[in-house]
Amino acid sequence: MESESIDKDRHHRSVFRPRIRPPLFQIVLTGEFLAMLPLDPKLGKMLIMGAIFRCFDPILTIVAGLSVRDPFLLPQDKKDLAGTAKARYSAKDYSDHMALVRAFEGWKDAEREGSAYEYCWRNYHSILV
Repeated sequence: MESESIDKDRHHRSVFRPRIRPPLFQIVLTGEFLAMLPLDPKLGKMLIMGAIFRCFDPILTIVAGLSVRDPFLLPQDKKDLAGTAKARYSAKDYSDHMALVRAFEGWKDAEREGSAYEYCWRNYHSILV
């Protein structure tokens, strides 16, 4: 009777044990890829995970945005207007990362139309970044 209870306990622990640790070879492989990338390991891991989860383009945009100074300008005399312009990009989900993606997508569209400079000026983006 007691051994049955111990067996059930072992079974429950093995079934419900979280399996978060990947096999050692996956850790080594990820580390090898990270060592090849000339950027912060956290950002490199974002790129690798973006490729694995097949969302590489937006992740690449986010990593690029985090690797340089903030592309959103906040002029002292127009803080409210600049804050409103930035808030439009993150209004749906309150995410600074998604704001970077949306701002870049908007810039790409404006670039195709030949109005990238005006887009940056109107939306308080740094033209240099």
